[in-house]
Amino acid sequence: MSNSEISQAILNAHNIDQVVSLINDANNDKATSYFGGTELRDGDTLAGHYAYNAAEDFDSENLNPENFDGHLDCLIEMGAEFDREKALQAAIKLSLPDMLTYVALNKNANDNTYSAVISDSDAQCETDFFSDMSGTIYELGADLLPKQLDDIRGLIQNRPDRVFYLDASDPDLSGYFGAEVNHTNG
Repeated sequence: MSNSEISQAILNAHNIDQVVSLINDANNDKATSYFGGTELRDGDTLAGHYAYNAAEDFDSENLNPENFDGHLDCLIEMGAEFDREKALQAAIKLSLPDMLTYVALNKNANDNTYSAVISDSDAQCETDFFSDMSGTIYELGADLLPKQLDDIRGLIQNRPDRVFYLDASDPDLSGYFGAEVNHTNG
């Protein structure tokens, strides 16, 4: 992930006490200041950005929700106040392009199965998809799914490594997608 998407205030913080202060100040509607500017991000997002950045610094080969959770625990222990689930979602959204290659899941009209499709045009789709993503992401087989969602993993031909559902703020963008795990981070 490009550091340009991570909060500059988080990247410029010198210690965890500064990070906690940034998060708590953001929750009080204060602009987050850093050397060279200010940002208007909420405390949940800042906590997620810290968790992602700390996990990447610690072990960039294993960017996953469990690692992010450990860093969020540390923030809470140090006195940061934020919505843990929203912070985790912010960290996951930052990590998806690093960890995964997007796979389109096309529903087959004839038999209600799905086909996993990767094509050259998916590279731009992937960039657009991850950058425009807003909403809640559920990983099938890992998260408890809301009742209205089906676990379709058994219906996918050429099933990708991981399958997700994006419950987007824009209903037209909501849907299932797959991802192949990248085994090296660039």
